[in-house]
Amino acid sequence: MEKSSASKKRANEILLTGIVAGNVERIRQGIEMGADIERAGESGRTPLMHAVYNGKIGAARFLLESGAKIEARDDFGYTPLKIALLLGHTDIATMLFENGANLGTRDNEGNALEVGVNENLRKEVGRWMSTKRQVERLGAKSSVDEIIEGLERDLRK
Repeated sequence: MEKSSASKKRANEILLTGIVAGNVERIRQGIEMGADIERAGESGRTPLMHAVYNGKIGAARFLLESGAKIEARDDFGYTPLKIALLLGHTDIATMLFENGANLGTRDNEGNALEVGVNENLRKEVGRWMSTKRQVERLGAKSSVDEIIEGLERDLRK
């Protein structure tokens, strides 16, 4: 039986309020009630993008685990990774990268991922790209966790 539009609307409201609050249980409740985790709202932003925008790493991680598309694009062609980098949410950017976010994505203007990102983050993205190529050449002998730990150590220097 399909849920009524009123109950779906309520489920989506619960999902979004859970995201803004960073409340994973509320997000889970919204999903269980039938919220659409790919429903694009204002400016084409998905729930995952809202979690990233609000700096809620737990919410973003839970949405990914629940099937949210990591490469979703908003009306500007921004992905969750680009949003995280532009807003300086390096913890979320790292988590997205670790979960397979594409570093080669360009927005609707054709700008590469790191365009508009501050210099430290630009260097980090450069290291990610370099490290990814190195891992591919080595046959992925290093774990993603080891790569991320190395990037974080480099940023602290």
